[in-house]
Amino acid sequence: MWRDIWQYARALWKHWASLLAGPTVTVVLLVWQVFEQANIPEWVFWVIAAPGVPVAGFLAWREEHAKVAPKPLDPEMEWRRPQFQKILAALRPPLEAVLRHVAQVGDCDAVQLHKFLAEQGVAMSTSEADMLLTTLFDAALLEVKAKGNAYGRYAVKPVWGKLVLELAAPPTPTDIRTTDKARELRRQLAASFEEWPPDGPQTFADLVRWAHKVARGYKVTKPGLQELLDLRAEASPHVRDTVGSMRDHYEAAADIINPVLRRTWEQWETDPADSAAVTASLRRAVGLVRQSLAALDTLTKGG
Repeated sequence: MWRDIWQYARALWKHWASLLAGPTVTVVLLVWQVFEQANIPEWVFWVIAAPGVPVAGFLAWREEHAKVAPKPLDPEMEWRRPQFQKILAALRPPLEAVLRHVAQVGDCDAVQLHKFLAEQGVAMSTSEADMLLTTLFDAALLEVKAKGNAYGRYAVKPVWGKLVLELAAPPTPTDIRTTDKARELRRQLAASFEEWPPDGPQTFADLVRWAHKVARGYKVTKPGLQELLDLRAEASPHVRDTVGSMRDHYEAAADIINPVLRRTWEQWETDPADSAAVTASLRRAVGLVRQSLAALDTLTKGG
């Protein structure tokens, strides 16, 4: 708290001093001396200086607010953003990194991409690198800029230019904090699957046991999600949308799990048809939690 008070006092003094040394105050004092033909009394200085305090306070607030206030939205970008996010969600993890690279360098062919991936420690042939570029072309994110003898040269489609540049921009401090929180939340949420093979729980009994594990984890996963949501407003648009997607899938899974856990084993066992319905519902919940994990993977793979 004391550090914040000190920073505010410094900002207040800076703006107050600027006001006192500004042309308006200087002109007023000069006019006083000319017409009164006398030295300026001390009380005049304080009469002029006192109103400057609230004005300086406002200027200090406005300066700090401008640093965190969201930038005006681009209507065209916001109109295209849902479709862009849908395309990104369907991409395999390496493809988004390739898209970022193409945006950063302007255009790229398979030879250049192969060299870039090798520098990142990714073992991949030039032909495989070309397949990644072709996949992004098929997803309508890239266009062919030039055709070579062996490999084409690709660039980001102009229609996606602003959104891809936004995606490729360096992470903000809030994005970095979001990545750290997302990594921790992912570890907590993934713990619900630890008892089962990669395909997850399948039987009625396993699904109910899994649901209980998820519910027991609420005490850490819900606060973890809230920390992400608290950072969301100041995050970059891509991170903000991904956090929103994670929240929607998590809450949809909880809406399925919570009513199921309010019932008893005896209630399920007396009605086989109801047991089958619960099994189907919990399988949907498993899918939703996996989608939450995929969103968290998207947040953490850049960090």
